[in-house]
Amino acid sequence: MKASYRSICFINATAFSLTIAAAAIVAQPAMAKQKKNPIIGNILRGKQIYVANGCANCHTINGQGGSGGPDLSTVAARQGHNYTWFKKVISSPALIKQGSVMPAYNTLTDRDMRDLISYLSSLKKIGLN
Repeated sequence: MKASYRSICFINATAFSLTIAAAAIVAQPAMAKQKKNPIIGNILRGKQIYVANGCANCHTINGQGGSGGPDLSTVAARQGHNYTWFKKVISSPALIKQGSVMPAYNTLTDRDMRDLISYLSSLKKIGLN
């Protein structure tokens, strides 16, 4: 018995709908993580901003850089180091650590700040940066 054109279209449309529904269900955990973590910037661009602003003159990442500031190799792995913390420490370091000699980078654009924080947030394991 031959299936009619209408039946084939119905079956294909149903299969497509089920595929879309399944993809949406699978994507929910990832979407929930994005809502909790507002750091959705460009990591590579963030690294360029890190370099362009001379951060490596004082900070070390995986043994490369200066020694005047803290080692940032695993900065994102530390408890409480989230988007808000990074933004505060970059734009107003003295609010995080009294007497800090780090200059305030409070003139970065929102995009530059987001990308820089994305880069710094990726620094969790030595050797992967």
